[in-house]
Amino acid sequence: MDSDKWAIGFDLGGTNLRSGLVSNSGKLMFRESCPTNSARGSDAVIQDMVAIIRDITAQSLSPIVGVGIAAPGPLDPKSGIIINSPNLNWGDLHLKAILEKELETQVTLDNDSQMTAFGERWKGVGIGCDHLVLLTLGTGVGGGVILDGRVYHGESGSAGHIGHYILDPEGPKCGCGASGCLEAYASGPNIVRRAKEAMSRGYSTSLNKLIAEDSVELTPLNIFQAAEQGDTLAIDTLSDTGWYIGQVLASLLPILDPKLIVVSGQVALAGDFILDSARRRMSELLYIRPPVPIVQGALGDDGGIIGSAGAVFLDAGLIS
Repeated sequence: MDSDKWAIGFDLGGTNLRSGLVSNSGKLMFRESCPTNSARGSDAVIQDMVAIIRDITAQSLSPIVGVGIAAPGPLDPKSGIIINSPNLNWGDLHLKAILEKELETQVTLDNDSQMTAFGERWKGVGIGCDHLVLLTLGTGVGGGVILDGRVYHGESGSAGHIGHYILDPEGPKCGCGASGCLEAYASGPNIVRRAKEAMSRGYSTSLNKLIAEDSVELTPLNIFQAAEQGDTLAIDTLSDTGWYIGQVLASLLPILDPKLIVVSGQVALAGDFILDSARRRMSELLYIRPPVPIVQGALGDDGGIIGSAGAVFLDAGLIS
Protein backbone atom coordinates (compact mmCIF):
# COMPACT_ATOMS: atom_id res chain seq x y z
CA MET A 1 0.00 0.00 0.00
CA ASP A 2 2.96 2.33 0.65
CA SER A 3 3.69 2.41 -3.07
CA ASP A 4 0.13 3.36 -3.99
CA LYS A 5 -0.75 6.81 -5.27
CA TRP A 6 -4.03 8.38 -4.21
CA ALA A 7 -6.70 10.57 -5.78
CA ILE A 8 -10.09 11.79 -4.66
CA GLY A 9 -13.14 10.74 -6.65
CA PHE A 10 -16.24 12.89 -6.27
CA ASP A 11 -19.75 12.12 -7.50
CA LEU A 12 -21.65 15.41 -7.76
CA GLY A 13 -25.26 14.25 -7.82
CA GLY A 14 -28.50 16.19 -7.88
CA THR A 15 -29.51 14.45 -4.63
CA ASN A 16 -26.24 13.65 -2.85
CA LEU A 17 -22.58 14.64 -2.81
CA ARG A 18 -20.49 11.46 -2.51
CA SER A 19 -16.73 11.16 -2.37
CA GLY A 20 -13.88 8.87 -1.42
CA LEU A 21 -10.11 8.35 -1.49
CA VAL A 22 -9.07 5.96 -4.26
CA SER A 23 -5.68 4.36 -4.92
CA ASN A 24 -4.21 3.74 -8.35
CA SER A 25 -4.83 0.04 -7.67
CA GLY A 26 -8.56 0.80 -7.28
CA LYS A 27 -8.90 0.61 -3.51
CA LEU A 28 -11.66 2.91 -2.18
CA MET A 29 -11.40 4.35 1.33
CA PHE A 30 -12.84 7.08 3.55
CA ARG A 31 -16.21 7.61 1.88
CA GLU A 32 -18.05 10.77 2.83
CA SER A 33 -21.40 12.13 1.69
CA CYS A 34 -24.07 14.71 2.38
CA PRO A 35 -27.26 15.96 0.68
CA THR A 36 -26.69 18.29 -2.26
CA ASN A 37 -29.59 20.68 -1.65
CA SER A 38 -28.87 22.44 -4.92
CA ALA A 39 -31.69 24.94 -4.28
CA ARG A 40 -29.22 26.75 -1.98
CA GLY A 41 -27.26 27.82 -5.06
CA SER A 42 -23.91 26.81 -6.51
CA ASP A 43 -21.75 28.72 -4.00
CA ALA A 44 -23.12 26.79 -1.01
CA VAL A 45 -22.85 23.42 -2.76
CA ILE A 46 -19.27 24.12 -3.85
CA GLN A 47 -18.31 25.02 -0.29
CA ASP A 48 -19.70 21.66 0.85
CA MET A 49 -17.70 19.96 -1.91
CA VAL A 50 -14.52 21.72 -0.79
CA ALA A 51 -15.13 20.77 2.86
CA ILE A 52 -15.64 17.09 1.97
CA ILE A 53 -12.56 17.00 -0.26
CA ARG A 54 -10.42 18.62 2.43
CA ASP A 55 -11.69 16.15 5.04
CA ILE A 56 -10.80 13.20 2.83
CA THR A 57 -7.44 14.70 1.80
CA ALA A 58 -6.53 14.88 5.48
CA GLN A 59 -6.99 11.10 5.71
CA SER A 60 -4.45 10.37 2.98
CA LEU A 61 -1.01 9.18 4.06
CA SER A 62 0.60 10.84 1.03
CA PRO A 63 -0.16 13.88 -1.16
CA ILE A 64 -3.06 13.27 -3.53
CA VAL A 65 -2.47 13.23 -7.28
CA GLY A 66 -5.64 15.23 -7.94
CA VAL A 67 -9.42 15.35 -7.70
CA GLY A 68 -11.84 13.84 -10.19
CA ILE A 69 -15.40 15.15 -10.40
CA ALA A 70 -18.22 13.13 -11.97
CA ALA A 71 -20.95 15.70 -12.65
CA PRO A 72 -24.31 15.85 -14.41
CA GLY A 73 -24.08 17.60 -17.77
CA PRO A 74 -24.16 19.02 -20.25
CA LEU A 75 -20.58 20.07 -19.53
CA ASP A 76 -17.31 20.66 -21.33
CA PRO A 77 -14.60 18.36 -19.94
CA LYS A 78 -11.81 20.32 -21.68
CA SER A 79 -12.62 23.69 -20.15
CA GLY A 80 -14.15 22.26 -16.99
CA ILE A 81 -17.34 24.28 -17.39
CA ILE A 82 -20.83 23.08 -16.38
CA ILE A 83 -22.73 24.35 -19.41
CA ASN A 84 -26.33 23.86 -18.33
CA SER A 85 -27.17 21.15 -15.80
CA PRO A 86 -30.93 20.75 -15.20
CA ASN A 87 -30.24 18.41 -12.26
CA LEU A 88 -28.38 21.17 -10.42
CA ASN A 89 -29.88 24.23 -12.11
CA TRP A 90 -26.35 25.40 -12.85
CA GLY A 91 -25.26 27.12 -16.04
CA ASP A 92 -21.96 28.49 -17.37
CA LEU A 93 -20.22 27.54 -14.12
CA HIS A 94 -16.41 27.28 -14.31
CA LEU A 95 -16.32 24.48 -11.72
CA LYS A 96 -12.84 23.14 -12.51
CA ALA A 97 -11.22 26.58 -12.18
CA ILE A 98 -13.13 27.36 -8.96
CA LEU A 99 -12.13 24.08 -7.31
CA GLU A 100 -8.51 24.28 -8.45
CA LYS A 101 -8.21 27.73 -6.89
CA GLU A 102 -9.85 26.60 -3.63
CA LEU A 103 -8.01 23.28 -3.33
CA GLU A 104 -4.69 24.14 -4.99
CA THR A 105 -4.63 20.81 -6.79
CA GLN A 106 -5.36 19.42 -10.25
CA VAL A 107 -9.06 18.81 -10.95
CA THR A 108 -10.52 16.61 -13.70
CA LEU A 109 -14.19 17.20 -14.54
CA ASP A 110 -16.33 14.91 -16.69
CA ASN A 111 -19.87 13.67 -17.17
CA ASP A 112 -21.10 11.34 -14.42
CA SER A 113 -22.20 8.53 -16.75
CA GLN A 114 -18.96 8.72 -18.72
CA MET A 115 -17.01 8.42 -15.47
CA THR A 116 -19.11 5.44 -14.42
CA ALA A 117 -18.32 3.85 -17.78
CA PHE A 118 -14.61 4.42 -17.22
CA GLY A 119 -14.88 3.05 -13.69
CA GLU A 120 -16.50 -0.15 -14.95
CA ARG A 121 -13.78 -0.47 -17.61
CA TRP A 122 -10.99 0.14 -15.07
CA LYS A 123 -12.15 -1.77 -11.99
CA GLY A 124 -15.65 -3.11 -12.67
CA VAL A 125 -17.33 -5.63 -14.91
CA GLY A 126 -15.50 -4.37 -18.02
CA ILE A 127 -11.86 -4.79 -16.93
CA GLY A 128 -9.67 -4.96 -20.01
CA CYS A 129 -12.56 -4.13 -22.33
CA ASP A 130 -11.42 -1.39 -24.70
CA HIS A 131 -14.80 -0.93 -26.43
CA LEU A 132 -17.73 -0.60 -24.05
CA VAL A 133 -21.14 1.09 -23.91
CA LEU A 134 -22.71 1.91 -20.56
CA LEU A 135 -26.32 2.84 -19.90
CA THR A 136 -27.31 4.34 -16.55
CA LEU A 137 -30.94 3.95 -15.52
CA GLY A 138 -32.22 6.16 -12.74
CA THR A 139 -34.14 9.41 -12.46
CA GLY A 140 -32.90 9.95 -16.02
CA VAL A 141 -31.18 7.74 -18.56
CA GLY A 142 -27.51 8.48 -19.13
CA GLY A 143 -24.77 6.82 -21.08
CA GLY A 144 -21.04 6.48 -21.51
CA VAL A 145 -18.92 5.26 -24.40
CA ILE A 146 -15.42 3.78 -24.13
CA LEU A 147 -13.53 3.53 -27.43
CA ASP A 148 -9.95 2.23 -27.56
CA GLY A 149 -9.91 2.21 -23.76
CA ARG A 150 -10.71 5.91 -23.44
CA VAL A 151 -13.86 7.91 -22.84
CA TYR A 152 -15.26 9.13 -26.13
CA HIS A 153 -16.32 12.77 -25.77
CA GLY A 154 -17.17 13.86 -29.30
CA GLU A 155 -16.74 17.37 -30.68
CA SER A 156 -18.54 19.31 -27.95
CA GLY A 157 -17.78 16.94 -25.07
CA SER A 158 -21.37 15.69 -24.84
CA ALA A 159 -21.11 12.29 -26.54
CA GLY A 160 -22.68 9.30 -24.81
CA HIS A 161 -26.15 10.73 -24.09
CA ILE A 162 -27.86 7.49 -25.05
CA GLY A 163 -30.96 8.43 -23.07
CA HIS A 164 -31.73 11.03 -25.72
CA TYR A 165 -31.75 8.61 -28.63
CA ILE A 166 -35.14 9.31 -30.22
CA LEU A 167 -37.25 6.18 -30.45
CA ASP A 168 -40.41 7.90 -31.66
CA PRO A 169 -40.62 11.61 -32.54
CA GLU A 170 -44.36 11.41 -31.83
CA GLY A 171 -43.75 9.84 -28.42
CA PRO A 172 -43.98 11.29 -24.91
CA LYS A 173 -42.22 14.54 -24.12
CA CYS A 174 -38.75 14.20 -22.62
CA GLY A 175 -37.23 16.54 -20.07
CA CYS A 176 -34.68 17.64 -22.68
CA GLY A 177 -37.48 19.18 -24.75
CA ALA A 178 -37.57 16.55 -27.49
CA SER A 179 -40.22 13.85 -27.82
CA GLY A 180 -39.87 10.09 -27.74
CA CYS A 181 -36.36 9.85 -26.24
CA LEU A 182 -35.37 6.58 -24.57
CA GLU A 183 -35.41 8.47 -21.26
CA ALA A 184 -39.11 9.24 -21.78
CA TYR A 185 -39.77 5.49 -21.60
CA ALA A 186 -37.02 3.89 -19.50
CA SER A 187 -36.20 6.29 -16.65
CA GLY A 188 -37.53 5.54 -13.17
CA PRO A 189 -40.28 8.20 -13.26
CA ASN A 190 -41.37 7.10 -16.73
CA ILE A 191 -41.52 3.45 -15.73
CA VAL A 192 -43.88 4.56 -12.95
CA ARG A 193 -45.85 6.67 -15.45
CA ARG A 194 -46.34 3.73 -17.79
CA ALA A 195 -47.42 1.47 -14.91
CA LYS A 196 -49.95 4.06 -13.74
CA GLU A 197 -51.33 4.41 -17.27
CA ALA A 198 -51.87 0.65 -17.42
CA MET A 199 -53.52 0.73 -14.00
CA SER A 200 -55.85 3.52 -15.13
CA ARG A 201 -56.98 1.27 -17.99
CA GLY A 202 -58.20 -1.23 -15.43
CA TYR A 203 -55.38 -3.80 -15.40
CA SER A 204 -55.53 -6.00 -12.32
CA THR A 205 -52.41 -5.57 -10.18
CA SER A 206 -51.27 -5.87 -6.58
CA LEU A 207 -49.97 -2.32 -6.91
CA ASN A 208 -53.54 -1.00 -6.56
CA LYS A 209 -53.81 -2.63 -3.15
CA LEU A 210 -50.40 -1.31 -2.09
CA ILE A 211 -51.33 2.26 -2.92
CA ALA A 212 -54.79 2.00 -1.36
CA GLU A 213 -53.66 0.41 1.91
CA ASP A 214 -50.39 2.24 2.52
CA SER A 215 -51.24 5.59 0.88
CA VAL A 216 -47.82 5.54 -0.79
CA GLU A 217 -46.67 7.17 -4.00
CA LEU A 218 -45.74 4.48 -6.50
CA THR A 219 -41.98 4.04 -7.02
CA PRO A 220 -39.83 1.89 -9.32
CA LEU A 221 -38.90 -0.19 -6.26
CA ASN A 222 -42.58 -1.02 -5.67
CA ILE A 223 -42.76 -2.23 -9.27
CA PHE A 224 -39.61 -4.36 -8.91
CA GLN A 225 -40.93 -5.95 -5.73
CA ALA A 226 -44.32 -6.67 -7.32
CA ALA A 227 -42.56 -8.28 -10.29
CA GLU A 228 -40.59 -10.55 -7.94
CA GLN A 229 -43.92 -11.64 -6.45
CA GLY A 230 -45.27 -12.51 -9.90
CA ASP A 231 -47.44 -9.46 -10.59
CA THR A 232 -48.18 -9.51 -14.32
CA LEU A 233 -48.53 -5.76 -14.82
CA ALA A 234 -45.21 -5.11 -13.04
CA ILE A 235 -43.46 -7.82 -15.06
CA ASP A 236 -44.90 -6.47 -18.32
CA THR A 237 -43.92 -2.89 -17.46
CA LEU A 238 -40.30 -3.89 -16.82
CA SER A 239 -40.24 -6.16 -19.86
CA ASP A 240 -41.45 -3.27 -22.03
CA THR A 241 -38.66 -1.13 -20.55
CA GLY A 242 -36.14 -3.73 -21.68
CA TRP A 243 -37.74 -3.80 -25.15
CA TYR A 244 -37.15 -0.05 -25.55
CA ILE A 245 -33.57 -0.41 -24.38
CA GLY A 246 -32.91 -3.33 -26.71
CA GLN A 247 -34.35 -1.38 -29.63
CA VAL A 248 -31.88 1.47 -29.03
CA LEU A 249 -28.91 -0.81 -28.43
CA ALA A 250 -29.57 -2.69 -31.66
CA SER A 251 -29.21 0.62 -33.51
CA LEU A 252 -26.02 1.59 -31.68
CA LEU A 253 -24.17 -1.70 -32.11
CA PRO A 254 -23.43 -1.39 -35.84
CA ILE A 255 -22.10 2.12 -35.23
CA LEU A 256 -19.99 1.69 -32.07
CA ASP A 257 -19.18 -2.06 -32.24
CA PRO A 258 -18.66 -2.55 -28.48
CA LYS A 259 -17.43 -5.74 -26.86
CA LEU A 260 -19.72 -5.27 -23.86
CA ILE A 261 -22.84 -3.37 -22.83
CA VAL A 262 -23.10 -2.46 -19.14
CA VAL A 263 -26.31 -1.30 -17.46
CA SER A 264 -26.08 0.44 -14.08
CA GLY A 265 -28.09 2.72 -11.82
CA GLN A 266 -30.96 2.20 -9.38
CA VAL A 267 -33.43 1.05 -12.03
CA ALA A 268 -30.92 -1.57 -13.21
CA LEU A 269 -31.47 -3.30 -9.85
CA ALA A 270 -34.51 -4.85 -11.53
CA GLY A 271 -31.95 -7.06 -13.25
CA ASP A 272 -33.20 -9.68 -15.67
CA PHE A 273 -36.78 -8.40 -15.53
CA ILE A 274 -35.43 -5.63 -17.76
CA LEU A 275 -32.23 -7.10 -19.19
CA ASP A 276 -33.68 -10.37 -20.53
CA SER A 277 -36.18 -8.40 -22.60
CA ALA A 278 -33.41 -6.08 -23.82
CA ARG A 279 -31.31 -9.07 -24.86
CA ARG A 280 -34.22 -10.65 -26.73
CA ARG A 281 -35.14 -7.46 -28.57
CA MET A 282 -31.56 -6.75 -29.55
CA SER A 283 -31.06 -10.29 -30.89
CA GLU A 284 -34.32 -10.06 -32.87
CA LEU A 285 -33.00 -7.04 -34.76
CA LEU A 286 -29.40 -8.07 -35.43
CA TYR A 287 -28.50 -10.73 -37.97
CA ILE A 288 -24.91 -10.55 -39.19
CA ARG A 289 -23.21 -9.37 -36.00
CA PRO A 290 -21.87 -11.53 -33.17
CA PRO A 291 -23.86 -11.33 -29.93
CA VAL A 292 -22.79 -8.65 -27.45
CA PRO A 293 -23.37 -9.39 -23.76
CA ILE A 294 -25.61 -7.07 -21.73
CA VAL A 295 -24.60 -7.20 -18.06
CA GLN A 296 -25.22 -5.32 -14.84
CA GLY A 297 -22.48 -3.03 -13.60
CA ALA A 298 -20.32 -4.22 -10.71
CA LEU A 299 -19.50 -0.93 -8.96
CA GLY A 300 -22.99 0.20 -7.94
CA ASP A 301 -23.13 3.66 -6.40
CA ASP A 302 -19.32 3.83 -6.31
CA GLY A 303 -18.95 3.85 -10.11
CA GLY A 304 -18.70 7.63 -10.41
CA ILE A 305 -16.25 7.93 -7.51
CA ILE A 306 -13.94 5.19 -8.77
CA GLY A 307 -14.21 6.28 -12.39
CA SER A 308 -13.46 9.96 -11.72
CA ALA A 309 -10.44 9.07 -9.58
CA GLY A 310 -9.32 6.71 -12.35
CA ALA A 311 -9.53 9.58 -14.82
CA VAL A 312 -7.10 11.54 -12.64
CA PHE A 313 -4.64 8.64 -12.67
CA LEU A 314 -5.06 8.28 -16.43
CA ASP A 315 -4.29 11.96 -16.96
CA ALA A 316 -1.21 11.58 -14.74
CA GLY A 317 0.05 8.53 -16.64
CA LEU A 318 -0.30 6.25 -13.60
CA ILE A 319 -2.73 3.82 -15.25
CA SER A 320 -3.37 2.85 -18.85
